[in-house]
Amino acid sequence: MKQQDYLDAMGISRWRPRTGEPRNLLLCDDPRQLDGHPLVAAVLKVLDIDPEHIHIVDQMQTGDRVIWDMRLMNRPHKPGTIYSSPLSKLLAGSEGKRALWQQIWQWQQARQQQAATVADK
Repeated sequence: MKQQDYLDAMGISRWRPRTGEPRNLLLCDDPRQLDGHPLVAAVLKVLDIDPEHIHIVDQMQTGDRVIWDMRLMNRPHKPGTIYSSPLSKLLAGSEGKRALWQQIWQWQQARQQQAATVADK
């Protein structure tokens, strides 16, 4: 087991040097619960995001880009971010999954429109 795994298990955040690229995040209340979960992997695959290129964290830093926010607390919605209930609530019923897939469809439509706009220029 790597040293980082022990720090993650204890909930200790590590200092990371900033690079020019923003980190793509999946925000949740308990990152250990989501790592490698099949539902998370399926959503990331549909979003065409490599799981290796997304960070599952409970806090964001300045400059980070939130792709998917599945925290329990209410928050203002920002365009380009997918919001859902925490994993335990998603697994418990179909209503949350339905809402999640609706947002994914809208997110994909927005990406296609952006790509078409760039291609037209």
